[in-house]
Amino acid sequence: MKLGLETMIGMLFLLTGILFSFSVYHAGVKASDAKQYHAWVMERLEGAKYAKVVKEACIEEAREQGYRLILQEETEDERRIEKVSLCYSVELPFLEEEQQYQVSGYSHIEGR
Repeated sequence: MKLGLETMIGMLFLLTGILFSFSVYHAGVKASDAKQYHAWVMERLEGAKYAKVVKEACIEEAREQGYRLILQEETEDERRIEKVSLCYSVELPFLEEEQQYQVSGYSHIEGR
């Protein structure tokens, strides 16, 4: 009887560890996807020289993908710089927790 109880407790700990590991892995994949999407958006915006139509399309596409894209034009030493921020959330279902994260990048705007 004691061996059966120890086996069940061991299986419970093993299952808990597997579920926790899966949650952490899923969060890492989601963060990696967001960083790749941010890099793709930066390339697209730079290629279009930050045209208004492309900006609006990127914001809408990001919303459809579950992200929030924030574009801010800033001036630094008479240079125009565009700050591109991508906000995303990561859920850990096993822990019932949701965290908000942000990836940001800067790009020099030429030809404006």
